[in-house]
Amino acid sequence: MAQTARETLRDTFAAVAAETQQTRTVRLVNRAVAKGQNRAEATALLTQGLEAHSGWNLVTFLTYNNFATETQAVNYVTDYHGFS
Repeated sequence: MAQTARETLRDTFAAVAAETQQTRTVRLVNRAVAKGQNRAEATALLTQGLEAHSGWNLVTFLTYNNFATETQAVNYVTDYHGFS
């Protein structure tokens, strides 16, 4: 069955949003690595943190563990985790 234009647009938007989130998540890991963390450990820690925290707790987690500045963390959480 062929997709309607609306469904195609929705799917395209979802794919771009997922790619953007993945890119920003990689940037979080890269920042932690630049601050001295091991890449594998930083990736594992970030994965655990994203699963365990939300809202301001996630902002604090990202900042405390050198994944982001406070402003970057707030933007990340607001954009990708439905927090405002």
